[in-house]
Amino acid sequence: MAAIGEIGNNAHNWLSWCSSSYISGLGLASKLDLNENKFNLYLKTKKLQENELEIPVFIFNPTTISEPIPLHIYRNNFIYSRRSADMLFRDGRVESIVKAKLKDKPYYIGKGLLLNASLEPIMLITGTSLLHADGSLILRQMKLYCNPIVFEDTQNALNKYIITRIMPGLLKEDFIYYYGYHPDYASHKYEICVSNEIFDFFERPIVNPLEDMDNKCNEILRANLDKIKIANDEI
Repeated sequence: MAAIGEIGNNAHNWLSWCSSSYISGLGLASKLDLNENKFNLYLKTKKLQENELEIPVFIFNPTTISEPIPLHIYRNNFIYSRRSADMLFRDGRVESIVKAKLKDKPYYIGKGLLLNASLEPIMLITGTSLLHADGSLILRQMKLYCNPIVFEDTQNALNKYIITRIMPGLLKEDFIYYYGYHPDYASHKYEICVSNEIFDFFERPIVNPLEDMDNKCNEILRANLDKIKIANDEI
């Protein structure tokens, strides 16, 4: 039996944001897909001070910090079925968001990002960074956000793993930051935040189809007022 605070290899790799080959953005929606993704989920940066930003690692890139970014959520029928919570984190090492199942419960996981079946965030990794005048980012601190709902069901296999393995492990272990944005190659401890602040990094647009239809109809009518008037005069 694993000791409390002993993080498994797959979860450790998920938390170790230090690969020089990591390129943020492969799981992002392209501009051509924006309309199709407007009902899904957007990820965004939080501005802390004038030149200081807190950025989810999934979009940690100078090109993806200016506005909310729509995410590709692969919600097809294909599911990775995992027998342990640590194996679930193996699926989060790629730069896309994939669907995985643990103990008959589906989740969505990507680099530094874990969602439940309703696309509510369970955990999120962010990096606090200075934004230089030339647009470059210098990473200063890593933070793990955890949704408080995790502590409401401690019998859930994933929640139990987060509480007994990941949280205590982060308190005692150092992690290397992604050295492309952190030049001193130093290792540091995560800051842990169990809070609903995790939702600050997400947007889930609610669009009323009827309202949209009304707006479109009004636009068409305004654009054709002259024709409508002529037609009425002829009656």
